Amino acid sequence: MTVRKRPSRRGALSISQALRLLNNTAFCDQARMLRAEIATVMASTTEQDQRDRFLLERVPPFVGRWGVPPPQAVDLLDPDPRRPLVEAIGSGRWGVVPIFKWTRNQDIKTAVRKIRRIIHTQHQDAENARRAQLDGWLESCGFSRTEIARAVWGRRQGLRRPSRAVAIGRLAEGDEQALLQQYLGQGLSRTQAEQRVYKRVRGSEPKATAAVRVAGQRYVSTLRDLNAALAQPTISEPVSHALTMLIGADADDVDTAEIRRRITAVKKALTDPQSP
Repeated sequence: MTVRKRPSRRGALSISQALRLLNNTAFCDQARMLRAEIATVMASTTEQDQRDRFLLERVPPFVGRWGVPPPQAVDLLDPDPRRPLVEAIGSGRWGVVPIFKWTRNQDIKTAVRKIRRIIHTQHQDAENARRAQLDGWLESCGFSRTEIARAVWGRRQGLRRPSRAVAIGRLAEGDEQALLQQYLGQGLSRTQAEQRVYKRVRGSEPKATAAVRVAGQRYVSTLRDLNAALAQPTISEPVSHALTMLIGADADDVDTAEIRRRITAVKKALTDPQSP
């Protein structure tokens, strides 16, 4: 198994200093330009050697000046409040509820509930996404998950695994023996079984660092789902879907006839009877 070594932090920035760079206009401007150059090279060639040469040429000078690599997430450099709205519309994760003078409140509530079930609304999405973006960048800078959990998530507890005595003390009476017998029944020696019990009750990592790891995994999964939805927008209901397809029509790539078809689809969605 290959063990990935964490970059040395000797003589480097503290985590609070790194976070303050996100408020430094010069840092953000240079990071955005470097990100744009990297994106251009990655899109223009599939030769890994050429990509690696470019990164080795351009990234070290940036790190040499600022002490950290550029953030991977553009939102950390350019937190444009319009971006979530554009992504929601482009991915079809929104809905339209036509309201007429005869529309009942119950019809509106029913339609809203149906839309929410499809687009999977969540609370604090923006806050959690930013934390996950910060986690990924700070980890690439060489900071430990413990440092990140403390600085980004404000965690003061769960930064270390509990001792054996504390972990065992938290077990309900009889649970320790039940676990021990379970592992002994699997053919393990008593010493091996006891080690399994301790590992299980203590956990494989501190709760705070586990939260950082899981947040990163969820964020990556969210990005993957978003990219898939941008390629094939979600249909929450006919009106918003027709508008999404019309808005997504690029005049340079879509002919006039196709745009007319999409306009017709919007008219049809608005005028056809809608079931709440």
